[in-house]
Amino acid sequence: MLTGALVSLAEWADPEVGSFRRREVSRDAGWLVLYLLYAPWVGVLTVATARLARRHSPLDSALAGAPAAARIVVAVVVAELVFYALHRWFHASRVGWWVHRVHHSSTDLHWWSTFRFHPLETVTITVVPAAAGAWFGAGSAATAYALVATVVTMFAHADLYVPWRVVDRVVCTPGYHRTHHETGRERSNYALVLPLADIVFGTAEFRRGEPRRFGPEPAAVTTGAHRS
Repeated sequence: MLTGALVSLAEWADPEVGSFRRREVSRDAGWLVLYLLYAPWVGVLTVATARLARRHSPLDSALAGAPAAARIVVAVVVAELVFYALHRWFHASRVGWWVHRVHHSSTDLHWWSTFRFHPLETVTITVVPAAAGAWFGAGSAATAYALVATVVTMFAHADLYVPWRVVDRVVCTPGYHRTHHETGRERSNYALVLPLADIVFGTAEFRRGEPRRFGPEPAAVTTGAHRS
């Protein structure tokens, strides 16, 4: 929780929303407690699945002698693409949106909103990208990337202002990811850590300085799905 403490202190520096809604904080706190209860089991499952995928990977031995940087690149590229595909599926399908709407129900975003996920989605978006990375030869870098992604995601949900526009093109900043949570703009900025997938597939949207209202589209709540 050291990361959470540091981000909480940083949120005092020119926040976008600028306030704490007690009811939303209480709800997010409940989801955070639930996450802390099942997160260790998700970690165990992630490591076990990644090891199994690595054991059956035809690429692991091919990259055995490669520099560690090469495995890190594989882990990042594969995990980012898999997460991007999963995230779009969660928005495009009725079943996926039924699960994912829990995360989009937040109307006041702070770093702890990161953990407002249905447990089924947490398992999916943690285990599958790590297993895919391990199968493609990333080795232990695949599971390490899952930890890094959690930290970056906490930062991306924080109520922070990052003044340098170029940073939005390199990493998912709060301004970049919070656009995805805006009402009516959920079909952009799907990326987890790097905006690269959004840029490549044409779903990147760079916005700054405009009033923001968070939460799902009313139509999405009633129909249960988005169109990507």
